[in-house]
Amino acid sequence: MTSGIPSFGFAMIGILAYSFISRTSSAICSGPVDGNGVVHRAVNLGWDVVDLKGQLSGLLGMKVECGNDANVAALGEMWKGGGQGHQSIVAVTLGTGVG
Repeated sequence: MTSGIPSFGFAMIGILAYSFISRTSSAICSGPVDGNGVVHRAVNLGWDVVDLKGQLSGLLGMKVECGNDANVAALGEMWKGGGQGHQSIVAVTLGTGVG
């Protein structure tokens, strides 16, 4: 069963970027996020299963891409950070959990 996004949850979601070209917004969230943008068991937010991509797309009226915060941080490091120019990197994050 998919539940709605609790109102306090919006304070915990990072809206990363908006592309004027593709009219797409990106969101990151703690917890496992599947390929369809569904968050599975974000303990720190009190979420069981939330269709983050679907609900944010509906609220914002645009395409939304979602990802796990640790995975998106690693992609950022590979793209523009310390991992730039490497084919593989290892990133370990500590915060709401170990990612």
